[in-house]
Amino acid sequence: MPRIPLYNRIGTPSQEIRGQSVGPRASIDAFASPSRAVVQLGQSIGAAGQRYSQQMTQFEAKKAQIEFDFAMAEKDAETDRVYRESAMDYTRQSSDFRRTNTDTSTDGFRRGHDELNTRFIKDLDARNDLTPNQKTDIKGRLMPTFIAESNRGTGEAFARGQVVRSQVAKDRIFNMIGQARQYHQSHPERKRIVGEIEADILKAERDGLTTGFSVQSVRTAFEQGDIDNRILAATTDQQLDEISDDIMSSKVLGPGTQATLRSRVNARRNELSGEAFQDIVGGLQSLDVKFEDQDAMIAAAQAGEVYTNVSTDGEQVVIDFGRVKPSVRQGFIDTTIPRLFKDIDDNVGQTMISTVISNVSSGDSTLDTIEDVSSYYGSEFLRRTGKDKDDVDGVVVEIAQQMQQQAARMVDSGNFDEAEVNRLLDSSEAVLTQTIAGNTPFIQRGDAIGTTASTIAGNVATMRGALIKAKADDQ
Repeated sequence: MPRIPLYNRIGTPSQEIRGQSVGPRASIDAFASPSRAVVQLGQSIGAAGQRYSQQMTQFEAKKAQIEFDFAMAEKDAETDRVYRESAMDYTRQSSDFRRTNTDTSTDGFRRGHDELNTRFIKDLDARNDLTPNQKTDIKGRLMPTFIAESNRGTGEAFARGQVVRSQVAKDRIFNMIGQARQYHQSHPERKRIVGEIEADILKAERDGLTTGFSVQSVRTAFEQGDIDNRILAATTDQQLDEISDDIMSSKVLGPGTQATLRSRVNARRNELSGEAFQDIVGGLQSLDVKFEDQDAMIAAAQAGEVYTNVSTDGEQVVIDFGRVKPSVRQGFIDTTIPRLFKDIDDNVGQTMISTVISNVSSGDSTLDTIEDVSSYYGSEFLRRTGKDKDDVDGVVVEIAQQMQQQAARMVDSGNFDEAEVNRLLDSSEAVLTQTIAGNTPFIQRGDAIGTTASTIAGNVATMRGALIKAKADDQ
């Protein structure tokens, strides 16, 4: 195929000669169609390649993104796992530390707990399986737990400190109360200590300490204690009445405390009454009284006054009837005092009886017996013994009866002195049938004592027959 130059150059470069066609001209489309097809094919192939290349690029990018996302998700999951494990481990360590910690100051606890936090962070930083970012992330996420545990432990330490501080404050207040009680309620030192006590109580309340005391409770306790002491020291009903008035007019004591103190006043009143009763009884029993003392003693008891006399040992005895109520004093007048003088009366009567019988047994005649009995009606004897005529009548009839009974015992024994038995029977009969000190013979009286005298006289007659029989039996 002949080479066709691109350009025909004739002459100088500025001149161009177009090639002239030397044969039939072919259609341009005949040459263009194949080329265009090739070009179009190439273009199609190029476009497909370009699309493939783009797709591959996108695939690789997507793949890389997926791998990156997966790696990041895996990293985040691992970070979460380590965080959770670290949080549980830290919480356990912190709980153990708080459980065994005995600090009573917040600063002391924080120092110890901060050391725990520092060690824990160092252990976390020393791990080789975590990236710096993971470590930073985990520490940041643990920070709220650090703070919460520290605050919780700080609160616990503060609470322990409050317990200790409360006990110290309570002990101090208690000791000061004991010191204040050593002084009278109006003593200046008592007032100073009470002021300190109240100031300490208010300060403790302000600081949140629990002492078990309040200003009102302390004031109530002091006033109640003072009144208790007054109740125990009271020795008269008048003093107890004054205390009762002070209780009811108190502006410090509550109704319940007032009722309690009034009950104690009544109890003390009963104690005083009991003590006074026993003192009076003991005093009366120790007295060496005479019949003439009876009226003065009864008068003192009625008026609630002091009665003074001497004991059987010669010591002075003071009896204050004013220490007991009028009803109790009346009991002394009705029973105790009469019984005291009745004992004396019984002793006197027994002495009168034993004197006469002893004289008869010793040989006194009937006349001697009548003379002895008549002396009992004398005014001096009556004054000295406190007896009256009726009292002596009863004693004389008793003398006659006891002489008859003694004679009967002697005869019944079978071993007796006949003369003595006859003296006893004669004297007994004479006392009953003769006039003594101008009085009507007892056997002639129509009252109860006359009946008794007649009975005794009949027994005397019976004894005379028994004596005759005893003599006959003996012979």
